[in-house]
Amino acid sequence: GVIGSGPAGLAFATTAATIGHSVTVYDKASEIGGQFNMAKRIPGKEEFHETIRYFNWQLQKLESQGKIDIKLGTEMSISDMEGDPSTDKWIIATGVNPRTPSIPGVEHPNVLSYIDVLRN
Repeated sequence: GVIGSGPAGLAFATTAATIGHSVTVYDKASEIGGQFNMAKRIPGKEEFHETIRYFNWQLQKLESQGKIDIKLGTEMSISDMEGDPSTDKWIIATGVNPRTPSIPGVEHPNVLSYIDVLRN
């Protein structure tokens, strides 16, 4: 099983499925892409759309061949993983958590994180 449908999780999942493994991808988000969905909003970074489109195409192809299963909107816990007898290995590809830099004034109300800027 693969937890996370960002670029790393999808690269692993599609490669593993292509060489013969049965793969299930889980993500708590409702769409694949992970942080690429945020990055594609930046002017000049339109290539992230293409990467997501490519992985969507790969997933559809592999899913139609019965090699991969996608479970979006599904959050997995350790107990969920331990209780799944059909999966013998797990890949955790859940991406990054942004960190706040140690810069004087970073806590000021007019200072925004990149996530705040891109989401709003």
